[in-house]
Amino acid sequence: MVICKEGVVAGIYMELHITNGSSAAGFIRTALCLSSEQLLTVNDLLCCGPLSVQRLDSQWIEMRQQFWDCLLTQCAIEPFPMSEFTRDFYFNHNELFAAKTVHLWTGTSLGDQLMLAFVITHFVREKIGLDKLLVHQFEYHPEKNFEISGITLLESEHIVDGGNQFSLSSLEIKCLLDGWKAVADNTPQKLVDFIGKEDVLPLFHKALKHLIYRFPEKQSGLSIWEERILASVKAGESNAARIIGHLLFDYSRQPDLVGDIYLFYLIKSLANSCFQNPLLTSNQAQGTMHDTEVFLTELGEKILDKKENFVTTNGIDRYIAGIHLCSQSNRVWYRKGESLEIQA
Repeated sequence: MVICKEGVVAGIYMELHITNGSSAAGFIRTALCLSSEQLLTVNDLLCCGPLSVQRLDSQWIEMRQQFWDCLLTQCAIEPFPMSEFTRDFYFNHNELFAAKTVHLWTGTSLGDQLMLAFVITHFVREKIGLDKLLVHQFEYHPEKNFEISGITLLESEHIVDGGNQFSLSSLEIKCLLDGWKAVADNTPQKLVDFIGKEDVLPLFHKALKHLIYRFPEKQSGLSIWEERILASVKAGESNAARIIGHLLFDYSRQPDLVGDIYLFYLIKSLANSCFQNPLLTSNQAQGTMHDTEVFLTELGEKILDKKENFVTTNGIDRYIAGIHLCSQSNRVWYRKGESLEIQA
C-alpha cells in the first residue's frame, strides 16, 4: 500500500482516510503518521438509535444529534455537539470530491459495517466516483486469529500492511446500497429478507443479523443487551461501571459493539422510576456510572427467567435502526430465535 503524505490541492489532501470512531482514527493516524487533515472520522455510532433513508444533510444530523442528546441527558452527561468533533465526516464530507484516493478502514462490528454502507450510499447519492475508494477490511487478527470487531484490536504494523484491501465491485456496491435501504426502512421485513441472502459481502450480512437481537425476545420482552445486564446483576454485580466493563470485555470480539454510554443508558432505562414496574432499583437517579448501584427487582428476576414480559408490563418506545417500536401505536415486533414476528 502506498500512502500519500504530500500533495495538497487547494487545501485538500489528495488522499483521505475514513474510519469509525475517534479511537480507531487516532490509532490509524499514529500508525500511518498522518496529519489530522488526512483523516475523516464517523463519530456517530450508527448501530444505536434511529436511522433513515434520507441523505446526509442538516435533517439527518439533527435527528442523530437529538438521539444522542436525549441519551446523554438520561445518563446525566452534558450533551456534546457533533459539530465540535475533530474532522467529523458529517461536516467535512465535501472534501471527498477533490480527493484522488479515499481509504476506508473497517472491522467486522455492526457499527463499522453500517458505517461502510452509509459512506457508500453517500458516495452514490452525491455522484462521487467509487473508483477512488479503497476498502481496508480486517476480519481476523493475522497472528492471534480472533475476530477484529474494531480496528484498535490490531497492532500498528497491521495497519501499515493495509489488511484485506479491495475496490468494490458493482455487485458489492449494490449489496451495500440495498442493505442500507433495508436497515433504514420503517418495518423489519426488508431487513429480514436482506440478511437471508449472503451472495456477496458475508461480513456485512453477518453484522446486520445482530440487529435482530436488539428486538424484544418473545417471552421476556428483553433485548439481548438488556438480558445481559440483568443476568450480570443477578450474578452478583451491582456497580454500573463494573457491569459495563465486564460486558464490554466479555463481548468485545463479537459484532454487536455498543459502547459504555449506551449500556449505561440501558441500565438507567431498566431502573426508570417512570415505569410502573421497573426491573432494577437504583441508589440514585442522577449518578455517574461509577457511583450508580443497581439491584434486581422481583419482577426483573421473573422477566429474566421468562415468566413475565417487559414490553407487556411497561410498554416500549424505541428505535432499532429505521424501525420505531411503539406499544401505543401497536408497532411491536418480537424476536423468536433468529426471526421476527409482529405482536398479535
